[in-house]
Amino acid sequence: MRYFPIFLDLENQPVLVVGGGQVAERKIRLLLKAGARVAIVAQTLSENVAAWAKNESIVVLGAKYRKDFLTGKRLVFAATDDSQLNRQIFKDGESRGVAVNVVDDQAYCRFISPATIDRSPVQVAISTAGTSPVLARRIRAWIEAVLPLGIGKVASAAGSVRPQVKRALPLSARRRFWEAALSDINLTRWTHSSIAHIRAELKNILGQPTSIPTVGKVYLVGAGPGRADLLTLRALNVLG
Repeated sequence: MRYFPIFLDLENQPVLVVGGGQVAERKIRLLLKAGARVAIVAQTLSENVAAWAKNESIVVLGAKYRKDFLTGKRLVFAATDDSQLNRQIFKDGESRGVAVNVVDDQAYCRFISPATIDRSPVQVAISTAGTSPVLARRIRAWIEAVLPLGIGKVASAAGSVRPQVKRALPLSARRRFWEAALSDINLTRWTHSSIAHIRAELKNILGQPTSIPTVGKVYLVGAGPGRADLLTLRALNVLG
């Protein structure tokens, strides 16, 4: 494993993007969604980047890159069409201990951006260690096909009930509670429910200790002639 997988909290953290075109725009959009404080250096700006600058969603430091722009930054993305400049930014980051990603130049990246599935707060990241971004996107599409859109609501509701579960149950019983509560049947129903409804049902299960099983389940899943790609979506959910 070459890369250490990590989810980084960038809420209100300073990030620098060098470049203002379409490639930079994609990075900036994700950074803003993550709550980062984005500063950019660029000679020209795409329409959306210019709009973000106008409404002060991002800060434009200038048209020309300087080494001191890296000071205090959590992350840096180099996304210009000047490969020599991009690589210089990487070297400057290395000397200052700042993680730099040169877009589409794996050899000059201290970190890479994975293909992601966002079902906030549930997130799935897929990486091929930079060897094949297209393959990573294909894998993402396969996972998206089986991951319900409403799974984030279940996670939010579970997170809000978790402190109550900790108070009500000893450590040895908590896992059995969550395995019973987050059953296939419940997940299928809850992904179409509101967070308030899911929370209420979780509390109801918590109040009925007899509903928490002490034994597991066995499923018999048919796969036709044995090819993995012939499994039904229901079978994939059971296997998960």
